[in-house]
Amino acid sequence: MSADRVVAAWRDLAGRLGLDDDRAATTAAFLVAQYSGPARHYHGLGHVARMLDEAEALPFSDHDAVELAILFHDVVYEPSRRDNEERSAEALRERLGGVVPEAVLAYAESMVLATRRHEPTGDADADLFLDLDLSILAAPWPEYARYAEGVMREYVPIHGEDAYRRGRVELFLRPMLARGRVFLTERFAASDAHALANMAREAKGLSREG
Repeated sequence: MSADRVVAAWRDLAGRLGLDDDRAATTAAFLVAQYSGPARHYHGLGHVARMLDEAEALPFSDHDAVELAILFHDVVYEPSRRDNEERSAEALRERLGGVVPEAVLAYAESMVLATRRHEPTGDADADLFLDLDLSILAAPWPEYARYAEGVMREYVPIHGEDAYRRGRVELFLRPMLARGRVFLTERFAASDAHALANMAREAKGLSREG
């Protein structure tokens, strides 16, 4: 189960960071509760577990900070708001400030905030983390389609289906397609073509069905 994967990863990380059992347990409960909300059709435990699994094979230099960013980057996710990244970073600091070494905490916090735009940061770990967050875009089409449906189910109750379709195409898919690449790092560069094909297929479907 995704919850088991996330909790196990957190407990291992908490041990490496020297957190006491009570802090580790309350934070684990917080993470599971946040990512298990009924409106979390994509940005939930499955997304976090997938990132944790993929991160194991990636050449991060600071795995602790990256895992912390993975665990907290969508911990606050409300489609009606535009400050989810800032609020997620705040939740990270509120939970672990003064407990986790400041350098690790600040680095993780900066990666969470970088998910606002998914633009190059100049930092190898951060750029690789951002690519990892978007790696679903290069998944086989059936998996991509489930992701796209999940995102739609998160946003439609807030914005309505017509507004969602227009916004998804005009604000996300077309700008990414116009950029001509999705990923920031050479590690993911080979996946660009497949990701762009998936996004073009989704954009065509949304425009046609809308």
